[in-house]
Amino acid sequence: MEGQLKLEAPPDLTSWSLTMRHCGLKDTDSAEAVLMRSLPEVESSVDVSPDERETLEELMRDYGFRGGKVRVPLADVDWTLTETLCEMEAHVGDALVQEQGCGRIWQLVAAGASQAEVVALGGIAQICMALTAHAGYEGVVAMACGALWSLAVGSPEIQMSICKAGGSEEVCMGMAVHFGSAEVQRNGCGALWSLSFNSESKLCVARTATARICTALKLHSSDLEVQMVGCGALACFCAVPEGRQCASEQSGLRAVLDAMAFHSPIAVVQAQVCAALSRLTCDDPQNRDAAVAAGALEGLAYVMDDHLEDCSVQEQACAAVRSIACDAKHYSLIVDRGLVARVVAAAEAHIASPGVQRQSLALFRNLAAVETGGFLEEGCITRICAALRAHGSDSAVQLQGCAVLRSLGCSIEDREAVAKAGGIELVCRALEQHPEDADLQYEGCAALHNLSCNHLNLSLICAAGGLECIQRALERHTKSGPVQAAGQLALERLQLWAN
Repeated sequence: MEGQLKLEAPPDLTSWSLTMRHCGLKDTDSAEAVLMRSLPEVESSVDVSPDERETLEELMRDYGFRGGKVRVPLADVDWTLTETLCEMEAHVGDALVQEQGCGRIWQLVAAGASQAEVVALGGIAQICMALTAHAGYEGVVAMACGALWSLAVGSPEIQMSICKAGGSEEVCMGMAVHFGSAEVQRNGCGALWSLSFNSESKLCVARTATARICTALKLHSSDLEVQMVGCGALACFCAVPEGRQCASEQSGLRAVLDAMAFHSPIAVVQAQVCAALSRLTCDDPQNRDAAVAAGALEGLAYVMDDHLEDCSVQEQACAAVRSIACDAKHYSLIVDRGLVARVVAAAEAHIASPGVQRQSLALFRNLAAVETGGFLEEGCITRICAALRAHGSDSAVQLQGCAVLRSLGCSIEDREAVAKAGGIELVCRALEQHPEDADLQYEGCAALHNLSCNHLNLSLICAAGGLECIQRALERHTKSGPVQAAGQLALERLQLWAN
């Protein structure tokens, strides 16, 4: 395919399999051939967490909104916003006017015009009317999708208004009609991406939107912008069961892995690819198995090596490894492919990034729940404590850090290593700084209990104020069963030693 990149295996990997050959394709296969292949049906009930939502929306802003790295059209007219909407209303049947008007709205919003003003003046209705009246006109559809893309970013109210006006369905219809147009597919995926950040609007069109996005990815595999925006949109829609189900039916996983292979040098594409892979495999055993069998771990290793300095790529790659690590049977492959060492390197290189730290700690937490005592050679304990030390105010980082230290506390060897790295003091600090977070209080109390099983750690815990932290947790969270159970066990052990 034109523009396709030829990849070579990284020197430290012997089974690089994210090539056309591993996908069952030949060099002469057309993009349409991929449409005939599908993955098993799967279901999932996982939605995007607040932290993941913030990260994905930030990526969308960086790469798609107000111009960014995606082209904003240069309209052929210099109308004001009011003039633009008047012209569109007066010439509903004129496709050229509608194309120019939608392009001008996109341009004005990209230049800083108020999204709310566009909506107040009836902009959404005019754009949707243009899509309805000129569904067969490629230029109108492309510009209208772009205008909706920019209008919807960052505003749940506008996203819902577009959905209620039928904008989501019109975008999907336009993408279906103009499946061969890269511009329509790119702008359509962008509009759907923006709309996906409203849970209600996302659910309205999850299956249809996911199908359109998967088709765009497969038919335009060599187009960087379609791949970038499409994978970003797919990541969001795969956060709901309907979207993930449809992605499986439409070979979405294969399209994502193809994008990982074909565009591996392009960081902005890989950030979205890894985000999509993370959402496709999160809490989904069948997709995890399919991804591992297709070489996703090798691909992630390649991407992480190639883009070590890119924070967004590393964060999303860590998230994808984390999702795959939810299955114990993949633990050995993750270690064998060097993914644990690469996540450690990412955490070290991006110590200032709470997102990278959250995802790396979550991976260590998953692996620690499978098998403790296996991290010392990879430097995980050092990185865990460094993350807790650097992000004391981030409750999500602290929660994941306390959780993994709790699991490591089950290992005789790791209890001592955690204490030497300052882990006990860091757990106590987390309990002090986040007293209202019941989940964190539970993990922290459980971690102190497990670590106290080493008698040498008992004095360290008391010296760090651990006894007082546990007592405050018990007093504050009287209705939390987990906090009470973990806190009482830890308290009994410490009080027995103290007396």
